[in-house]
Amino acid sequence: MKRHFKLLVAGLLLVLAGLLVMAKINSWTVGEIRPARVGEDLMASPFAQAAIKGEQYFLVNDQGLVLKVSDSPGDLPVILMDSVKNLSVGEKFIQPEIIFTIEILEKLNQRTLHPTMAKIISPQKAEVWLNNGPLVTVSLTKEVGPQLDSLQVILARVRMEGKALRGIDLRFDKPVITYNSLEN
Repeated sequence: MKRHFKLLVAGLLLVLAGLLVMAKINSWTVGEIRPARVGEDLMASPFAQAAIKGEQYFLVNDQGLVLKVSDSPGDLPVILMDSVKNLSVGEKFIQPEIIFTIEILEKLNQRTLHPTMAKIISPQKAEVWLNNGPLVTVSLTKEVGPQLDSLQVILARVRMEGKALRGIDLRFDKPVITYNSLEN
Protein backbone atom coordinates (compact mmCIF):
# COMPACT_ATOMS: atom_id res chain seq x y z
CA MET A 1 0.00 0.00 0.00
CA LYS A 2 1.44 3.36 -1.03
CA ARG A 3 0.94 6.38 1.13
CA HIS A 4 0.86 9.82 -0.41
CA PHE A 5 1.85 12.97 1.40
CA LYS A 6 0.88 16.43 0.24
CA LEU A 7 2.97 19.36 1.36
CA LEU A 8 2.29 22.99 0.51
CA VAL A 9 5.56 24.92 0.34
CA ALA A 10 5.45 28.57 -0.70
CA GLY A 11 2.37 28.01 -2.85
CA LEU A 12 3.68 24.83 -4.53
CA LEU A 13 1.89 21.55 -3.95
CA LEU A 14 4.31 18.66 -3.63
CA VAL A 15 3.08 15.09 -3.53
CA LEU A 16 5.46 12.52 -2.06
CA ALA A 17 4.91 8.77 -2.07
CA GLY A 18 6.36 6.41 0.51
CA LEU A 19 7.47 6.79 4.10
CA LEU A 20 11.20 6.32 3.42
CA VAL A 21 11.35 9.37 1.18
CA MET A 22 9.81 11.62 3.84
CA ALA A 23 12.18 10.38 6.55
CA LYS A 24 15.29 11.20 4.50
CA ILE A 25 14.35 14.74 3.42
CA ASN A 26 15.96 17.41 5.59
CA SER A 27 15.65 20.44 3.32
CA TRP A 28 13.93 21.44 0.10
CA THR A 29 15.47 22.87 -3.03
CA VAL A 30 13.32 24.00 -5.93
CA GLY A 31 15.09 23.58 -9.25
CA GLU A 32 14.17 24.92 -12.64
CA ILE A 33 10.51 25.85 -12.98
CA ARG A 34 9.10 25.53 -16.47
CA PRO A 35 6.16 27.93 -17.00
CA ALA A 36 4.22 25.58 -19.29
CA ARG A 37 4.31 22.80 -16.69
CA VAL A 38 3.34 25.16 -13.86
CA GLY A 39 0.31 26.27 -15.88
CA GLU A 40 -0.79 22.66 -16.40
CA ASP A 41 -0.42 21.89 -12.71
CA LEU A 42 -2.30 25.01 -11.64
CA MET A 43 -5.20 24.25 -13.96
CA ALA A 44 -5.36 20.65 -12.77
CA SER A 45 -5.39 21.71 -9.12
CA PRO A 46 -8.51 20.59 -7.22
CA PHE A 47 -8.25 23.48 -4.80
CA ALA A 48 -10.39 26.02 -6.70
CA GLN A 49 -12.91 27.46 -4.25
CA ALA A 50 -14.93 29.92 -6.33
CA ALA A 51 -15.44 31.42 -9.77
CA ILE A 52 -15.36 35.21 -10.06
CA LYS A 53 -17.59 36.47 -12.88
CA GLY A 54 -15.93 39.00 -15.16
CA GLU A 55 -15.81 38.89 -18.96
CA GLN A 56 -15.09 35.22 -18.27
CA TYR A 57 -14.98 33.14 -15.09
CA PHE A 58 -11.81 33.31 -13.01
CA LEU A 59 -11.45 30.07 -11.03
CA VAL A 60 -9.62 31.04 -7.84
CA ASN A 61 -8.23 29.28 -4.78
CA ASP A 62 -8.78 30.34 -1.16
CA GLN A 63 -6.06 33.02 -1.46
CA GLY A 64 -7.59 34.66 -4.56
CA LEU A 65 -4.98 33.20 -6.94
CA VAL A 66 -6.38 32.67 -10.45
CA LEU A 67 -5.96 28.98 -11.27
CA LYS A 68 -7.84 29.01 -14.56
CA VAL A 69 -9.81 31.34 -16.83
CA SER A 70 -12.90 29.58 -18.19
CA ASP A 71 -16.14 30.11 -20.08
CA SER A 72 -18.11 28.37 -17.32
CA PRO A 73 -17.85 28.16 -13.53
CA GLY A 74 -18.29 24.39 -13.40
CA ASP A 75 -19.68 23.31 -10.02
CA LEU A 76 -18.05 26.18 -8.13
CA PRO A 77 -20.02 28.95 -6.43
CA VAL A 78 -19.92 32.19 -8.44
CA ILE A 79 -18.93 35.56 -6.99
CA LEU A 80 -20.61 38.51 -8.72
CA MET A 81 -19.15 42.02 -8.56
CA ASP A 82 -19.93 45.34 -10.21
CA SER A 83 -16.47 45.60 -11.77
CA VAL A 84 -13.87 42.88 -12.13
CA LYS A 85 -10.30 43.43 -13.27
CA ASN A 86 -9.23 40.89 -15.90
CA LEU A 87 -6.39 38.78 -14.58
CA SER A 88 -4.32 35.97 -16.06
CA VAL A 89 -3.54 32.55 -14.61
CA GLY A 90 -1.12 32.97 -11.71
CA GLU A 91 -2.21 36.53 -10.87
CA LYS A 92 -4.11 37.26 -7.68
CA PHE A 93 -7.24 39.15 -6.61
CA ILE A 94 -6.05 41.18 -3.62
CA GLN A 95 -9.21 43.04 -2.61
CA PRO A 96 -10.04 42.07 1.00
CA GLU A 97 -13.76 41.74 0.26
CA ILE A 98 -13.05 39.13 -2.45
CA ILE A 99 -10.74 37.11 -0.19
CA PHE A 100 -13.27 37.27 2.66
CA THR A 101 -16.13 36.22 0.37
CA ILE A 102 -14.09 33.26 -0.89
CA GLU A 103 -13.46 32.29 2.75
CA ILE A 104 -17.18 32.46 3.50
CA LEU A 105 -18.02 30.27 0.49
CA GLU A 106 -15.32 27.77 1.44
CA LYS A 107 -16.56 27.50 5.03
CA LEU A 108 -20.19 27.19 3.92
CA ASN A 109 -19.15 24.26 1.72
CA GLN A 110 -17.26 22.71 4.64
CA ARG A 111 -20.48 22.89 6.66
CA THR A 112 -22.41 21.30 3.75
CA LEU A 113 -24.60 24.38 3.26
CA HIS A 114 -23.73 24.52 -0.48
CA PRO A 115 -23.60 28.15 -1.62
CA THR A 116 -24.36 28.67 -5.30
CA MET A 117 -23.67 32.38 -5.72
CA ALA A 118 -22.43 35.42 -3.81
CA LYS A 119 -22.65 39.10 -4.66
CA ILE A 120 -20.33 41.62 -3.07
CA ILE A 121 -22.58 44.60 -2.37
CA SER A 122 -20.00 46.79 -0.62
CA PRO A 123 -16.69 46.36 1.22
CA GLN A 124 -18.78 45.63 4.34
CA LYS A 125 -21.57 43.44 2.96
CA ALA A 126 -22.13 40.42 0.71
CA GLU A 127 -25.20 38.37 -0.15
CA VAL A 128 -24.93 34.59 -0.50
CA TRP A 129 -27.51 32.31 -2.12
CA LEU A 130 -27.65 28.81 -0.69
CA ASN A 131 -28.69 25.85 -2.83
CA ASN A 132 -32.44 25.40 -2.21
CA GLY A 133 -32.18 27.83 0.68
CA PRO A 134 -32.61 31.44 1.65
CA LEU A 135 -30.64 34.53 0.72
CA VAL A 136 -28.04 35.11 3.44
CA THR A 137 -26.55 38.56 4.05
CA VAL A 138 -23.14 38.48 5.73
CA SER A 139 -20.79 41.08 7.13
CA LEU A 140 -17.39 41.26 5.49
CA THR A 141 -15.96 42.99 8.57
CA LYS A 142 -16.94 40.46 11.26
CA GLU A 143 -15.46 37.02 11.90
CA VAL A 144 -16.80 34.27 9.66
CA GLY A 145 -17.16 31.55 12.31
CA PRO A 146 -19.75 33.18 14.59
CA GLN A 147 -21.85 34.31 11.60
CA LEU A 148 -21.98 30.79 10.18
CA ASP A 149 -22.63 29.28 13.63
CA SER A 150 -25.69 31.55 13.89
CA LEU A 151 -26.76 30.55 10.39
CA GLN A 152 -26.64 26.84 11.21
CA VAL A 153 -28.66 27.32 14.40
CA ILE A 154 -31.29 29.38 12.55
CA LEU A 155 -31.57 26.89 9.68
CA ALA A 156 -31.93 23.96 12.09
CA ARG A 157 -34.64 25.75 14.09
CA VAL A 158 -36.56 26.83 10.99
CA ARG A 159 -36.32 23.31 9.52
CA MET A 160 -37.84 21.86 12.72
CA GLU A 161 -40.62 24.47 12.68
CA GLY A 162 -41.34 23.82 9.00
CA LYS A 163 -41.24 27.49 8.02
CA ALA A 164 -40.17 28.85 4.64
CA LEU A 165 -37.41 31.45 4.80
CA ARG A 166 -36.90 34.37 2.46
CA GLY A 167 -33.66 35.64 3.97
CA ILE A 168 -31.32 35.84 6.94
CA ASP A 169 -29.23 38.91 7.72
CA LEU A 170 -26.22 37.93 9.84
CA ARG A 171 -24.65 41.41 10.08
CA PHE A 172 -26.22 42.14 13.45
CA ASP A 173 -25.70 40.68 16.93
CA LYS A 174 -29.23 39.27 16.68
CA PRO A 175 -29.71 38.07 13.08
CA VAL A 176 -32.76 39.35 11.21
CA ILE A 177 -34.91 36.56 9.75
CA THR A 178 -37.55 37.16 7.08
CA TYR A 179 -40.14 34.56 6.13
CA ASN A 180 -41.93 33.96 2.81
CA SER A 181 -45.42 34.76 4.12
CA LEU A 182 -46.93 36.95 6.84
CA GLU A 183 -48.59 34.03 8.66
CA ASN A 184 -45.20 32.56 9.70
